[in-house]
Order: sequence, then C-alpha cells, then structure tokens
Amino acid sequence: MNKKKKIGLIFGGRSTEHEISILSAKNIFNAIDKEKFEIIPIYISKDGKFFYLENIKHFPENLKEIEQLKKHLLYFQVDSSPFVYWEKEKLNHISIDVFFPITHGTFGEDGSLQGLLKLTSIPFVGCDILSSALCMDKEAMKQILTANQIPVTPYVSYLYHEKSQIPYDEIINKFHLPVFIKPARQGSSVGVYRAKTYEEMVKYIELSFQYDTKILIEKEIKGKEIECAVLGNEEPKVTIPGEIKPNHEFYSYEAKYIDPQGAGLLIPAQDLTEEEIEKIKHIAYLTYKALYCEGMARVDMFYANGEIYVNEVNTLPGFTNISMYPKLWEYEGLTQTELINKLIDLAEDKFKQLSNLKYNY
Repeated sequence: MNKKKKIGLIFGGRSTEHEISILSAKNIFNAIDKEKFEIIPIYISKDGKFFYLENIKHFPENLKEIEQLKKHLLYFQVDSSPFVYWEKEKLNHISIDVFFPITHGTFGEDGSLQGLLKLTSIPFVGCDILSSALCMDKEAMKQILTANQIPVTPYVSYLYHEKSQIPYDEIINKFHLPVFIKPARQGSSVGVYRAKTYEEMVKYIELSFQYDTKILIEKEIKGKEIECAVLGNEEPKVTIPGEIKPNHEFYSYEAKYIDPQGAGLLIPAQDLTEEEIEKIKHIAYLTYKALYCEGMARVDMFYANGEIYVNEVNTLPGFTNISMYPKLWEYEGLTQTELINKLIDLAEDKFKQLSNLKYNY
C-alpha cells in the first residue's frame, strides 16, 4: 500500500478575507481524497501566528472552534521539516510533502506566503511569488496586461500622500459618474465602492484608503460580469465562462458572502455565441500567461458591446462548495476531488522542474 502524502493545508491569515479562507479550507478538507492524502491543517491567526491543528477528524465550523484547537504554536525553520513546535519540552518536526495554501488576500495571496514556502524547498500549490504579487496589485496587473495588448478596465491610481491632489472634476469628465473606487491590493470587494456623485467620490476615496495606501478609480463598464477558471502550468486549460448576476448595486462583499441571495452564478454564462465564448476564453488564457500564472487562477472580466475588459485575476480563488472556480471545473467534468488531485500534481511538476536548475556556479 502506498504511503499517504502529507498535504499542509494553510488557511486563515492576516487578511480581511480570513473567514472566507476558513470556508475554502473546510471544503478542501472535506473533498480531498483521504485514501491518497493526509491533511496537516496549518492555521494562520489574524495576528500572523502559525498553528498546527492536530488530529482533527472534522474541520472546525468557526473561529471559536479553531481557537480551541490551536494549541501547537508553529516555529519556522528552513529545511525539509520547515515547521516545528514544542510539546512537553520536546521539539516536534512536522513532515509535509506538498503545501496547499488557500489564504485569500493580503499576506497570503500577494507573494508573501509564497516567498516563505519557497524557502522550504517543498512543492506548493498555486502561483509563484512574482505572479502572486502582480495579480494582487491591480495597477501592476493592468500595466502588464496593457503592455501585452490585453484590454483592461480604464482607471487612474493614487497613493495616500496624493489624496489632496486628486482632480475630481477631471476624473468625472474623463470617466463620467458613477465610478468605482477600490483599494489596489485587496480582494473579495473589500473597500470597493460605487460613487454616483461628487460627494460620494470624496467619501468613498477616504474609506477606500483605510484598506490600502494605493487606490484605483475605475470607469464603470455596463455589461456582463464574466469569470473563467484556469488550470495548469505551461499549457493551461480554460473553462467555459460563468456569469455573475448581482442582486445588489454591484458584486460587493455583502453580495458575495453575507446576503445568501446577493448574486446568481450562471454556468455557463447566458446569451453568448460560440465565437464570443472562444474569444473570452482566449483572453483569459493570454491573461494567465502574461502574468506568469501557474497552478490555478480565476480571471474576472467584463463583456460589453462585443468588447472584453479584464477586471481582476485571483491566484487563490474562493474554493468553497459554491465558489465559481470549483463549480466551473465541475461543469467541465472535473470533480472537486479530481481538481485537488490535479492541483497537487501541478505543484509537484513545477517543483521538479525548478529542482533541475543549478544553484552553484
């Protein structure tokens, strides 16, 4: 009988998307092939500490349950057993074959955690440091895509120290109201606002700066909100487009996670011709390649009047039982268990390729 591979499932994190990460981790814990893999749950608290949740048979339902389980505080070391903890004056090493981070947002999806995992010389699921950082910074992402002739949502950006110099009238003349205001490096629509008046622009810019030191002001695109799931390393595959139908003013944090009727997820997207579907899939493919993505990503786009605009790219997309990324692959015939298997295989393939490089000269 083959020995089970140990998968270090990393979740939580110093992020406004902490609770969403817990839901994604719970779904992976439940869906993973228990005959092939043993889950090593590694929880990152909101203050950035790492904990090992030992011998759990059922994934915790909420933060209160996690607090009761997190007795093993982990310490990091750079070797083949990167995490250790003390128990009864004994040092315990945690053996891991592949890391599976599902930490959405800052300090988990922005290259920070990927850099730490890179030091362990252990394979990890998902994009590497550069692509994670590029996709998290919406302005950097747009600059790379623009350089590759891939259309993006029109925008302007401002740093916090430039707040008093923002030319409101000039922006309104350029984009017209309403406009979207968002932090440059957040996810799940945290700190995103739709401003319909001059006064709302002033108010929402102030609020958005609470979540980042750089914000974007974007033109509103009136059209379909489209998402494609992408999977792979050198030759990625792209799913059929799915469509978001918000029942709120836009696909806000509340619409995504608080209001159960906040939005409809349509798979496949409605009223698209075969030609339009292939065009959207091609843009998603080009976006993934231009941003050096590996493993997985979800490409979010607007489709209006025959034009496609890339909005955002999520390198660790939501992985709950109702999230668009796994649901799109289910539509394509890949179960969640098979999808997890594939992601782990891709992580190991990438690691083997990197292991063949020379590090002495």
